[in-house]
Amino acid sequence: MHVTAPEWTEGRLEDLNDRVDRGFDKVDLRLERIDARLDGIQKTMVQAVIGICTAILACFGGMIALIATQL
Repeated sequence: MHVTAPEWTEGRLEDLNDRVDRGFDKVDLRLERIDARLDGIQKTMVQAVIGICTAILACFGGMIALIATQL
């Protein structure tokens, strides 16, 4: 028994194309939200690194002052 595959009409192809486009639109939206979240995380990380570097420099300054007063 031989079964033939259904033929794709123009209407069915257009429907499939529309569904694929809607699917990619959803993916694009999700990627935009993820991108915005990563931008926020990156800003937070930069601020943290600046804070840590400032604290390290302050500690070095304190150590230099302590050593200078002990000489």
